[in-house]
Amino acid sequence: NRKSTWTRRSKRFGNKAPGTKIGDLPKLHFFIDTSGSISIEEANEFLDIVDNFLKTGSRKCRLNLFHTDNYYSEEYKLGFRLDRSMIQSGGTDLAASMKNIALAKPDLAVFLTDGCYGDVPAESYLPASAIFPQCLFIISKQGTPDHPLKRFGETVKIPDTDARNRK
Repeated sequence: NRKSTWTRRSKRFGNKAPGTKIGDLPKLHFFIDTSGSISIEEANEFLDIVDNFLKTGSRKCRLNLFHTDNYYSEEYKLGFRLDRSMIQSGGTDLAASMKNIALAKPDLAVFLTDGCYGDVPAESYLPASAIFPQCLFIISKQGTPDHPLKRFGETVKIPDTDARNRK
């Protein structure tokens, strides 16, 4: 969406008309699970999903990598891929990620994971009157869509196209 604004000059009429700027874009945060149950190939498939989000909507987002703690948090550049030296592995705990969401308050937080983790008391990270930001959980092909944090948003499972082709 474009907005007219007097703070920018019009390219055609100069200071005699308002200029245009891109409207407010949603603030997106992506959280990619890099625990021991996620392979480097799956993590890079998750980045393909992030690229598709950015191609169709907002052009910027913050990428976070986590396992038991958020160990990487940077602005994402389209086409970025992970190599094995960047990946830390271990168990899966979403407490640090949920605290990050409570502090940053993005418009949408997208988790790319296998769905194998424990519950987190994320409601306690915000004041009683505040609503926790919307979350979307994208579950890997071999993951479980039955996870304990369904109450924070929608869950989508990536379809296993290989299983369909084998039938």
